[in-house]
This record gives sequence, structure tokens and C-alpha cells, in this order.
Amino acid sequence: MRRFGIFLLAITIVFSIYKTKNNEYDEYSLENSTVEGIVSNKIEKKKSIEYYIGNTLVVDLGKKNKKIEIGDKVEIYGKSQNLNHLFLHGFDYGTYLRSKGIDRSIVISNYKVNGSDNFYYNLGSLKKYIIKSNRMIYKENSDLLNAILVGDKTGIDNEYRYLFLDSGTSHIMAISGLHIGIIIGILTLVFGRINTFKKLALISSVLYMYNLLVGGGCSITRAIILYVIVCFCSLLDKRVDIINILSIMASIILLGNPYVIYNISFQLSYLSMISIVIFMKYIDKYMYSKIISGTIASSILTGPIILYYFNSYSLVSIMGNLVMIPIIGLIIILDVFSLLLFYLWEEIGIIIAKINSEIINTSLYLLSKIGNDGANTIEFKNIDLKVLLIYYLFIFSLVKYLEIKYINKNKFLGKKVNSLEKLSKM
Repeated sequence: MRRFGIFLLAITIVFSIYKTKNNEYDEYSLENSTVEGIVSNKIEKKKSIEYYIGNTLVVDLGKKNKKIEIGDKVEIYGKSQNLNHLFLHGFDYGTYLRSKGIDRSIVISNYKVNGSDNFYYNLGSLKKYIIKSNRMIYKENSDLLNAILVGDKTGIDNEYRYLFLDSGTSHIMAISGLHIGIIIGILTLVFGRINTFKKLALISSVLYMYNLLVGGGCSITRAIILYVIVCFCSLLDKRVDIINILSIMASIILLGNPYVIYNISFQLSYLSMISIVIFMKYIDKYMYSKIISGTIASSILTGPIILYYFNSYSLVSIMGNLVMIPIIGLIIILDVFSLLLFYLWEEIGIIIAKINSEIINTSLYLLSKIGNDGANTIEFKNIDLKVLLIYYLFIFSLVKYLEIKYINKNKFLGKKVNSLEKLSKM
């Protein structure tokens, strides 16, 4: 079978839906519970703090236990929440947590620290330095930078959210393949082109630590694994079928946690990448910019998902991405260097931060004009799931037709070249 991965993914999706709908999930007792482990991530929200310990989420309502830090080895005492019936304003938060790999949630009542883990402690210290330093040298732009560099969205207000939503660039705030590509670009500048397995191992280790720093996620994990596989195959001088690899990766993730099928980030991440791989080669012929080609190609498979979940779609997303995608790389690079220089040479770091702030302010101004306070966004009522399925059946039928046509065309061109070569030798 040419693309075994697609067949495997189809079976895995059916299995995941069946398992999550028909499986009685083992639920922890709602009595007082205890969890022990290392705090791998800490997220401060307006009314609570969330701590991640393995597959357990610890919620500190009212922020009464602020002294717990990333890297602490802790014993947490509290009450388990029933994930089967955990809803927030009508949203199935329990299923959402499971889709992120969380199988237990505890509301903390008391705790005990039994030392710390050096690796996670240093990672947590780095994250705190980035967040605090950005707030110090970037002021009003610090919340945006902390969101796009380390995934800390606690300070993002609705003004930012609506601005990016109206201009069709919301993905900028979620760390994804775009951000990983920029980080890889920075690493390549530092370490040079990846031409040895030793260098690949080094960069892979840095990307792994960055993944832990930002708290992981389907999109960023997919981007890192795909990058490592492509580089590995390139060093072996082997061809890579991206769609096959993506399908197998998605299947493995779903087999490990069937609830991932309900994770919007997972859905958009894989559909976006597959859509770009399939359609960009056709669209690119008629477009003068790869950013435009990529945006259109990506939206073919992700657009309906966005409409289904959010009931709105920006008509100016291409224009918004034309502005932000080239600039966001520069913004992240300048942020990284300003933070590094702020640590080594404070005055120079502040100067770079001021330059970067001007770039950010100009970009936000352009986005506000493009988005025009939602005037260029169309609203939809609830979309029927059947309509979505019909759309995807049509698209994948079209893909099959285009693929057969593309293969036959290449075969014809190949035969024509061979015939010309034979004539030239006569």
C-alpha cells in the first residue's frame, strides 16, 4: 500500500471515537486525594494557579499556594474533580483536559515540598526570567511576547484576542509550527546548517527542552517530531512522504490517548499541514507569494473546522498573514536577543527592545486597519456536522482526482523526455 499511514489513521480515528463514546472512564474518588511528583509546569490565571504533575492537574483556587514552583517535588492534598461532569460555562472542560493527556484533576487544600529537581527547576527559572524581563523592558507589549515565545497567555486581554481574530491571525498567539520554524532558524544561525547526526541530536535536544518550557501541545510536538524525521531522512539521503509520516504520527498519538481526537489544536495542526502539502503545489502556480499560497492551502481543510467551532471566519486572513508572518519571525528573534543582551548588557538590551516595540506597534496598527473591528468577519449559525462531512468527502474525492491527474501528467512528461533522449542519440 503506497500510503499505509492514511489507512491506519482512518482506522485509528474510528477506534478513538468508539472508545471515547463507549468506554467507562476510570474515575478517581471524589474524596480527599493525594498526588506526589515533580511540578513540570505552572500557569498563573486571574483567579487561580494551575500546576502540572505528570498526568495530574492541580488547581489552586484563590492563589493560596503561590510558593510552589516548577521543579518542586511535592505532595499535594486536595479533592479530586469528576472529569465526567466538569463543565465551565457549558464547555466540556473534562474532555478538554483528557485531550491534553490529563486524567486527574485535584483542587488543592494543602501541600508539602520535599526538595526539587534540578532540570525542571532550571527550566522554570528560565521561564520566570523571560516573563519578568519581558514585562520590565517591553511594558504594554510584554503580554503578547510572553504568549508567542513561552506560551504564557495569562496577560492577554480581549483587545488582543479580537484584534488577531478580526484579522484572521489568531494562530500567531498559539505556539505552533510557525514558531518552531522561527526557533529552528535561530538555532541554525547559532549552530550552522544541520549536516551531521551530532548536530541534529544537539538541536533536537534544544527543541525538546523548548517544548517542555512552553508546556508542550499537539501542534508544537508535531512540528518538532516532523522536523527531526525530515532532517534524519535527509542525512540518510532518503525521500520523505510527509502525508504518510503525519498520518502515522497522528495515529500513534491517538492510540496513546484517544481523547486527543477532540482537541482543536490537534485537529487544526494536522489538517493545516496536510492541506499545505496537498494543495500548495497546485495553488503556488497562480500566486506571486508563498505566504498567500500557504494561507489559502491551509484554509481548505482548516476553514470548516474553524467555522464549526467558532461560527465566524475572517475574510481578510490572507492580508493579515501577509503582514504578520514575515514580521513575527523578526519580532521573536529581536525578543530573544534583547532578553539575552538584557542579562549581559542591560542598556543594549533595552535599546533592542525599544526597536522591537516600534515594530510590534506598527504591526498591531496595520492589523487593526485590516480587521476593521470585525467588519470583515462573517458570522455563521451553528453548522451541521453532516455538512462538514459532505464537504470533506468532496475535498478528498477532489484530492484523489488531482493526484491521479498529477501522476499521469508526470508519467507522460517522463515518457516524452525519454523519447527525446533516444532521438538525440540516433
